[in-house]
Amino acid sequence: MMTHFFAAFLYFVEKTLGLSKPVRSSEKPSRDGENSYRNAQSDDDKYNYQVTLDKICQRLHIGSSLSQNILSNHIDILESVCNVLVRKDIITKDPLENELNVYTKNSIIPLICTDIYIFKEQSSEESIYYHLDEILRQENLILIKEGQERFRKLTAQKYIRELIKNNYILEFCESRKYNNPELFIQELLDYLNELHKKGNQTCKTLNEKISLCQKRLSDCNLNSYNLNSISAAYTAVIILQDIDNKTGMFGHFHKTYNQVVIGSNPLLNNLKKTLRFVLDDNYDEFNEEDKALGKLLGLPPLLLVKERRIERINNVVDCVLRLFDTPLMPPFKEKFGFAKLKENLDLLSHMVYPPPAPYFYSLDIDNGHINFEHNPSENPTHANYIVFNRDYFSTIAELADDPTNQYQDYFSQYIPLLEILDSLQRALPEKALDVIDNINEFSLSTFGFNKYALAVLTIGLLYNKRASEIKNISLLPQVNDTLNHEGNISILLYRSRFLDSWLSEDSYNKHSVIFSLNQYRHYNLYLAKAIYCYNFTIARHTTPASGIHYNVFEQPLLTVDIHNLNYDSKLICHNLLERLNIVCGKVLSGLDKVNTGVDLKDPNALVNFVYDLSRAKIISKNEFMSNLIHCITDSSLGACLLDYLTLIMLFSVPGDNVNNIIKLGEKSDVVQLLFLAYEELSSRMSKK
Repeated sequence: MMTHFFAAFLYFVEKTLGLSKPVRSSEKPSRDGENSYRNAQSDDDKYNYQVTLDKICQRLHIGSSLSQNILSNHIDILESVCNVLVRKDIITKDPLENELNVYTKNSIIPLICTDIYIFKEQSSEESIYYHLDEILRQENLILIKEGQERFRKLTAQKYIRELIKNNYILEFCESRKYNNPELFIQELLDYLNELHKKGNQTCKTLNEKISLCQKRLSDCNLNSYNLNSISAAYTAVIILQDIDNKTGMFGHFHKTYNQVVIGSNPLLNNLKKTLRFVLDDNYDEFNEEDKALGKLLGLPPLLLVKERRIERINNVVDCVLRLFDTPLMPPFKEKFGFAKLKENLDLLSHMVYPPPAPYFYSLDIDNGHINFEHNPSENPTHANYIVFNRDYFSTIAELADDPTNQYQDYFSQYIPLLEILDSLQRALPEKALDVIDNINEFSLSTFGFNKYALAVLTIGLLYNKRASEIKNISLLPQVNDTLNHEGNISILLYRSRFLDSWLSEDSYNKHSVIFSLNQYRHYNLYLAKAIYCYNFTIARHTTPASGIHYNVFEQPLLTVDIHNLNYDSKLICHNLLERLNIVCGKVLSGLDKVNTGVDLKDPNALVNFVYDLSRAKIISKNEFMSNLIHCITDSSLGACLLDYLTLIMLFSVPGDNVNNIIKLGEKSDVVQLLFLAYEELSSRMSKK
């Protein structure tokens, strides 16, 4: 199962809000931050990630009058920020300090506090954020317990009692209908009485109590006395309880929030302003300026909007990173300086990296072969890429080699990456694989770019040298590392062009090889992106000396331009779409031998068409239904053709022949027939 840091965070939010279904203990998230998403999903419930997001947003946004842009961007922007943060390497003052605690203290807590501050604006008493803000401003909210600052539940209990008194009891008394209004909400009051006692309360139980009380009020025609504000306040209390329990840093959380509120910390003020700015925009539309610039650069305007979004998210991340303490580096390294070392790490993080988004728009498909197209208007900074040189990273190697350096273990984790890149540059793939085989996973930091880089190189090398050893979903650990550590990498992928005509959204979400909402198809997406990144990395770093430039743009670095990338390297994963291209060719050559005028609404006619293809010896049923891309789940002919251009982009490189795929993909009516036949046959086979 695919695992993801932010998905784990959302699972805990869902559970805290009482929105999740019960799961078996063996399926609950593990307590370590790295592999913590184990949300149980049955076969009938595989597509619930978006449903989970919608439920969380709906609950959190009740009572908010903020702009639609802010509300719709809320979780998406936070996820992007967290993804970038997970990729960032943070050198801590104490190398023995727990990494997860460091990230929680310096990034997660400031982000949550800023989020509360932004979303409590323009909120009513029915908003959870309204009450989070009110409670966090209460006096005596901190309790010292065993030397730790903890959440004082008695203060929260008092707050809710006051709210019940003002928003419920007094209203009842004014109406003079009933003498004992407490009887209508007895279950809620009983639960509240237990709040300060040992143990945790849950929103799941709270919601049940609220429902009972609300039903009783409704049965007595007292619907005007709704408990929405009380429910929101109690939910806020349980959220704070869970923050206290999960972080053990409630004192720091409380202090941070109050700094955000009063504006006493310039770094938090900057984070607050920057996060709100990135939230309040529409990233699904482009303006006239984007349109004009896109025309000038030969790029889709929406791509420019996405690039702007990435830049703004990076600005938020920069604000967060300033909250981390700067480590005290060993004195003998003072000549390098911390800034220089960070620059070195940042450069290393870009050694295994996909090309910028405009790269694909420099590719041209000529007679079924991918080539580069010269674009004279292209920004030259987008067309030149730094080539690996081990000498760039001598500082990292020296720190890793010195046993007197307290950060030796931290910097040692980068040595395998340097050795692999060096081996690949010298065309020694077996040596690179030996390094990979001997990597100790426990020596790698939970956070940072290193796991992404190693995973991409591992996936690419295995496809290149040990393809026969790769089985279905056997690369899940590596694919998970790319998912968690890719950060804000932008690979602009287009959804099927057939969505504008005959293809339904539901069918596409279920069957797309790349964009399906099925979590196992996410494996396909991230595996494909890894191969795309690997091929570009190899082409870039193995460029012959004749194609390399020195000191381009006043940088003392070796670079290669887009037209000199070495796609002739034997380490490139060529012809991954060869089988798909062959099968497409068979179909094209045999279309005149079968009747394609099939009644598309007749399931039996669709299935018979598949057998007609087999009887005419065009393609067998096995060729029609089997995976046509090695170890890519459900990559059958009909499914692949839905996203044929995206598959060509991700799995092909200059020199590959994809002519038949393109020609068949352009025949919309044939693709429709092939897909609907596949969909019907798949449905029947799944019921057997």
